[in-house]
Amino acid sequence: MNISGTSTEFPLPELLQMLDQRQVTGCLSLSISSPYYAELLPQCYDIWLSQGHVVALQHQPHDPDIYTLAIAKKWISGYVSRKLRKLSPKTIAAGLYLESQGVLNFDQLRSLFFSEVIHRLQSLCQMPTTKFEFGSTTNLPISYMTGLAIAAATVVTNRLGPIKVFPFTKQDPSSVSHKINSNSATHSVTHPVTKRHQNSYSHTHNSHFGNGKVQMLILHRTL
Repeated sequence: MNISGTSTEFPLPELLQMLDQRQVTGCLSLSISSPYYAELLPQCYDIWLSQGHVVALQHQPHDPDIYTLAIAKKWISGYVSRKLRKLSPKTIAAGLYLESQGVLNFDQLRSLFFSEVIHRLQSLCQMPTTKFEFGSTTNLPISYMTGLAIAAATVVTNRLGPIKVFPFTKQDPSSVSHKINSNSATHSVTHPVTKRHQNSYSHTHNSHFGNGKVQMLILHRTL
């Protein structure tokens, strides 16, 4: 599916809800012009989705990836980052890979996901003048992905109630399944990273986001 337009024709919150409903996988590119300074170059953002869930958000052209952000926060050294970047598989989100190597923990991944994806996405929805273009692709930017994902419609509506965030890998998007019962607090996720990760168990973390409660399903892997 490929679509383009402006926020005056199709407001960004409504567009994200539509992409969520259609469970699309691809990149939503935004070009935002300043309403005050016409001579300034537009700010460009890429919102990456998998099956209607937002998995990454990039401010083009020089947004730092997960490895660079971890260095900036002094969670890992530049030396360790360079080594792990070279060894990282091409089928798993960078955040999950760093967690599997024991250099990042889930709270750190969650912090990155909130600051780099959720909060920025909500800010983008408030921008008055936006051009957009969506293109379907399965070539997701794994170095920018924490391994968490959230339904696009849930972020933009910011409605009360639990917001589901769950791990994600690029290995086989079609095999990542999730079952959510709107009348129940029980959520389950199947998360096949590699054959070495098949033995796993999950539990939930509760946090707060806006005025609502956030419930995250965390999947621990046995390496």
